[in-house]
Amino acid sequence: MVPPMSDDRDPPPDPTSGPGDPPRPDDAPVPPEDDGPAPEIAADAPADAPTAQPATAPRARPLMRAALLIGIGAGLASIGFYLFGNHAAAPTSPIAVVLDDAGVLRPAHPPVLPAPTRGPGDQQLAGVVVDGAGLPIADVHVSAELEVGFATPDPARDAAVAPFEVTSTADATGRFTLDGLVAGRYRVRVQGDPIFTGELRMVGVPSDELRVVALRKVAVAGRVLDGGAPVGNAQVHLAGDGVTGRLTIASDSDGAFSFPELPEGTYQVWATAVDLAAPAQRALRQGAGPFPALELTLEPAAIVVGRVVARATDPSGPHPVMAAVALYPASDGSRGDEPPRFARTDRDGVFRIEGVPHGRWTAEAYAPGYVTTGVLAFEAGSSALTIELDPGGTIEGTVVDGAGRPVAGIEVRAYGSGPDGLAREASSIADDDHLRAFEGIAIAPTEDAPASPTSDPRFVAKGELGVLLGPIPYPPPPTARAARRVTRVDDAPVTAGGSTATPVGAIAPPPPLPIEPTRAPIWETGADGAFRIPGLGRGTWVIVARGDAIAVTRSKPVSVATGAVAHVEIVVGPGVTLVGTVADQRGTPIAGASVTAILPIGGGAPDETLEAFTDAAGAYRLGPVAGAIRVHASAYGHTDAERELDLGAAGGDPREQKVDLALVTADAVLAGEIDDPTGLPVAGVRLTVIARKGDPANGRTVTADASGRFRLAGLPPGALTVRAEAPGFPPQELATTATEDLRLHLAFGGGIDGVVFDHHTGQPIGGAALVAKGPGGASIDAETGVGGDFALTPLAVGRWRLTLALPGYLAVERAVDVTAGDRAGAITVRDQRLELERGALLGGVIRDRYGSRVPGAEVVVKRTDGDSVTTARGTTDADGAFRLRDVPTGALQVTVTSGDLRGAATIELRPGDEFLSLQIEIK
Repeated sequence: MVPPMSDDRDPPPDPTSGPGDPPRPDDAPVPPEDDGPAPEIAADAPADAPTAQPATAPRARPLMRAALLIGIGAGLASIGFYLFGNHAAAPTSPIAVVLDDAGVLRPAHPPVLPAPTRGPGDQQLAGVVVDGAGLPIADVHVSAELEVGFATPDPARDAAVAPFEVTSTADATGRFTLDGLVAGRYRVRVQGDPIFTGELRMVGVPSDELRVVALRKVAVAGRVLDGGAPVGNAQVHLAGDGVTGRLTIASDSDGAFSFPELPEGTYQVWATAVDLAAPAQRALRQGAGPFPALELTLEPAAIVVGRVVARATDPSGPHPVMAAVALYPASDGSRGDEPPRFARTDRDGVFRIEGVPHGRWTAEAYAPGYVTTGVLAFEAGSSALTIELDPGGTIEGTVVDGAGRPVAGIEVRAYGSGPDGLAREASSIADDDHLRAFEGIAIAPTEDAPASPTSDPRFVAKGELGVLLGPIPYPPPPTARAARRVTRVDDAPVTAGGSTATPVGAIAPPPPLPIEPTRAPIWETGADGAFRIPGLGRGTWVIVARGDAIAVTRSKPVSVATGAVAHVEIVVGPGVTLVGTVADQRGTPIAGASVTAILPIGGGAPDETLEAFTDAAGAYRLGPVAGAIRVHASAYGHTDAERELDLGAAGGDPREQKVDLALVTADAVLAGEIDDPTGLPVAGVRLTVIARKGDPANGRTVTADASGRFRLAGLPPGALTVRAEAPGFPPQELATTATEDLRLHLAFGGGIDGVVFDHHTGQPIGGAALVAKGPGGASIDAETGVGGDFALTPLAVGRWRLTLALPGYLAVERAVDVTAGDRAGAITVRDQRLELERGALLGGVIRDRYGSRVPGAEVVVKRTDGDSVTTARGTTDADGAFRLRDVPTGALQVTVTSGDLRGAATIELRPGDEFLSLQIEIK
């Protein structure tokens, strides 16, 4: 039996469907419950695991349907594509599925894919659909619909293009072709039973081949055990990159659990039962499976209790604060891959978290109007915790127009940088994100969606949408990112075995924390124009004001002190509206070009941007804006263009300014042959264009064929750099010029091999982590084999620094000069012998001059000979105690800091020593 995961309500309608949208295969209604057998969901469980109940069992159908509803929520939350530009996704309607013996989700009632259709034009859009493992997805439906108003002008057409849709079906290799398109911008939708439906917006035609990375539907299943015996009603938790929050279900009487219809991704799964906990396991779910069942074994755990208080600023002493609390595993690795734990305090500032595995953790708290005083390190179950918060600084002020009258409806945000130099944001969105972070819910986007260029309310502009042009390797390159996920918010939490679980995709902020009225923020001005931004850390801040019909305005820098109040007045006005056209060098209008106005904020804060798209005549309208800005224009198949403008202050009457932009057609071709130093062609070389950020050529790729030949069209003319990657060769950058008769040459690299020994026993050491860093920031990771051997290849010629690390031993570094070999993959530096020495265990207590134990103090141990590699560090727990593993040996300097307090001691340790009674006083 699969435990229930949701109630039996009907799912909400697809939020991305509109009355004008064409029907889709998964929009069909689910058959009635008495029409055919109930869907079965099983897992790759052991042979003695219970089987699914037959359709006639009294509770089978409600439980199955309830389990499916939460999985459907996962689908709504987790539609993803990878891309070089930007992109969006849309949810799929619920369908009945079964998990077969191979661990693959299959449709209980396979939909019938529509026959391919052709459009009225002469253009074509080809591509391939792959899953998260880079494998093709067959038999999925691909459609393209012309974006309203985004057909490229054609003198041969004397009328606007009527709306049309072109469809295709991916073949066994995942490839599809959409025929009969006209030049312009399209909405491309991919849907089918194995995947979550998603769509790309503003896809340009003509275009390179699209590579759409869609998310398959997968499942995570297993059992909860205690000493080999199944445990019923244990709370099983799941978190990961495919869900926005955490799912919690209860194991059934046989200890079984299942999370069906999850999107591909990496998940953490763990179980708790009061003072028992099963260590978290990582479940990689990519591709079609099969996937093994998990076994979560319960172990004794701690119940962590504590209190959050405001640091005393008056004789009355500290007072309790209602806050959100998060526990994180210590960075020393003592808790492995454990996920964070979360809780909220009661009115007395007290919190309680059950099922925390023993070991070292850190605790943090968040409350509006306060700033953290640091991270508290502790040993789970050792004692009650006290987390202190500081009253933050506050900026108060008013927003007025050019005549000094208060302006209502203006939203304010603050951006600043503190003594640590890190950029910070204070806003209603940042407050929501803090709450999400302290409850394990995905962070919401911090930037507002740009204005829509069409009347479609579902449209999210190019900043969140796009396509991946050309083939990519798996995993996707750093320039690829996951799509904005379409989500839904249910009216009520999902009940699961007596507990509650946040519905997948519910990204609404958690209930707000109570706050004192005098500290309450005012993020939007009222009739009096007043605003208040509390909880600011010490440093310099800039206020940014935004509202309807006014230009985005920034204040002068404002200095803020902890607990103090600063005042500022911001003058806003209608600003300037930019109008103009975007055309190529011959004056031909460019439809669908992106025009962005960029207002630098400074201080490490993100730039404020406004974006618009040109219409069929190449015209755009963008604003209002004010001050010193940059105007940037880009379009597929063209070079970018940018202009700097100073539009003056925002006050005064509204006005327009004409700004026309010209983009040069990118019609150059990079083509030729690539060979090795002996003159032989190299097959399968992947060439990636490296250009400045925003250049349309940046990231374009091509792979050489079996004869070493390659061709990449649609590049800007002139010099460029390509990165070449091929098996057996180190990655290398080649300077060249876009032309059709190139001959590029790859250089041979070298390699290092050797063996790792225990310095004291002479025995080889397997499983040691080896990191090599070389010329140009190149890096390669490896691990020693069972016999302690390792081989690093291919490496670029030059000096490499090897770092070897293994728990229980001191880290070792060695510099090695690598020479070039005479063939691909050659080893040129042989028989490196690296010896690891055992470290020591050091512990003790830190006290102040009054004998009180000092929590949260930083402890650093270094050799007195100046060796910076063998260094150990940590922080004291709530009792002022610390314990450091893998401490260097020999003559050591132990330094302790806590705020302005300092302390030090000199000791000497030998390999394997355990010295746990060090006492240091800080002053």
